[in-house]
Amino acid sequence: MTAAPGLDALTQAIRDAGGDEVVGDAASSAVDCRLPAPSLPALADRLSALGLEPQWIAAADTRAASGAFTLAYRFAPPTHRPAVTLRSGPTARRRVTAGRWAGGGEGGGGVGGGGGGRRSAGA
Repeated sequence: MTAAPGLDALTQAIRDAGGDEVVGDAASSAVDCRLPAPSLPALADRLSALGLEPQWIAAADTRAASGAFTLAYRFAPPTHRPAVTLRSGPTARRRVTAGRWAGGGEGGGGVGGGGGGRRSAGA
């Protein structure tokens, strides 16, 4: 079995892919970050090389506040630790916590799996 990557390796991979607002939490063995949507495929490849795979995708309708949807992605190895949660979209104040949206701003708080449906150009 391959050893799980450390938080330093994950945060570096995120920064190398163009991520910002990168926050590592050693207690929960997780990294939270923000990433421009066009950078997602490159980061997914980097995380895959480190043994992480997509676990879930969630979306919030933040069009009223920002004009676009905000998407969140969770990557983790089969053991679910360490994990990376990244947000893509214009609303930086939103955070994903335990599968629910938390934070300020207007817009819907719907959470759902899968990648179907419409996506705005800014997401």
